Amino acid sequence: MASLEPSAPARDIQGDQPQVVQGIPVGRPTGPIGDSYGLPPHGCAVVLDQRPLEEIMVMNYRCATKCFATIDVFSTLMNVSSLAGGRHGWIGLWSLILLIGPICGQIGACKLRRTFVAVYLGFCVLKIFWEAFVTIFLATMSAVWFLWLLLVLFVQIWITRIVAGLYVAMGKVGPQRLAQLAEGGEYAEARMIYW
Repeated sequence: MASLEPSAPARDIQGDQPQVVQGIPVGRPTGPIGDSYGLPPHGCAVVLDQRPLEEIMVMNYRCATKCFATIDVFSTLMNVSSLAGGRHGWIGLWSLILLIGPICGQIGACKLRRTFVAVYLGFCVLKIFWEAFVTIFLATMSAVWFLWLLLVLFVQIWITRIVAGLYVAMGKVGPQRLAQLAEGGEYAEARMIYW
């Protein structure tokens, strides 16, 4: 009767290396009708995307930045309208200056101009500090206002991250190629990058 204890691994002739068994394919796997599970009998052609990754990233961030610049305009206008009335109306009026950034961002994303995107990125960073100041300054009003302003602050941080991604991606592509990408519709299937 064989013992139930595990046996030692098989060793080669010298006893220092375990033996390696090489598998040998016996035949093609076949489906119920004899085909190769619906695959063509002699293989298939695979077409790879030949576009540079940097250009794909620029176009994806471009799409997202155009969308988020519009969201940034509306969030700034909502913030201005909520702060314009009352005893702190001067804060709302100063917030109107922050509309310059999203407008530059929309132009920079549409025309792929890195200078406009840099202006928008600078305004986004400035707006983060502004939103933090407003949130801390008006935190004494009520918990609802504080939570609303805190939400606006987090949305602005999110938008800033997207704009920074576009700015960095545009730096990896030459200015001539950016101009070509802005004119042509080569990347009609660009995806939105949310984070």
